[in-house]
Amino acid sequence: PESERATLEAARMIKEDFLTQSAIHEIDTYSPIRKTYRMLRVVIGFSQKMAAAVKMGVQVRRILDLSVLDNIARMKIMPWDSYEEQIDAVEKKMEREFQSLFQELSESGLLSKPVE
Repeated sequence: PESERATLEAARMIKEDFLTQSAIHEIDTYSPIRKTYRMLRVVIGFSQKMAAAVKMGVQVRRILDLSVLDNIARMKIMPWDSYEEQIDAVEKKMEREFQSLFQELSESGLLSKPVE
């Protein structure tokens, strides 16, 4: 079922985009606690939005086509001196892309529940 696919994708994101670190990458080797917190908040936020979308009838493959996933995967290599602004931009992009997806599917009549 789609809900299980969403759970597996969320677990993959936590493992690969958040937990996995590169010991040889200058930025990824060490991460300030604030950056780590912000990264986790984005990953969890995406996972929650994905779960909500799936409950409304959105297929996981449509969610995985969102370009913000590339930005989320690259958060760990964002420079320390600008990560706050860049993560803010990722959060805004995530919100825009989910809203756009909901709008598109709502107009097509493909959502099982109305978007609030």
